[in-house]
Amino acid sequence: MVKAGSGVATFNIQTVPGVTAAIANDTLTCAYNDLDAVKRLVAENKDQVAAIIVEPVAGNMGCILPQPGFWKD
Repeated sequence: MVKAGSGVATFNIQTVPGVTAAIANDTLTCAYNDLDAVKRLVAENKDQVAAIIVEPVAGNMGCILPQPGFWKD
């Protein structure tokens, strides 16, 4: 979340309870609604991605609907 520009960054909070520095360093981020970027990121990190986590409604950018097909793949 820090890398993505969440409220944590806004308030200059450097840590979040339960999220270690190692986890933050191992987290990759991608632009919401950019399926090509997600596919590229996964391909560039072959055999290194354990999960893809997406906020259904991103709290720090308002209610932006997913582009058609974004949730499908």
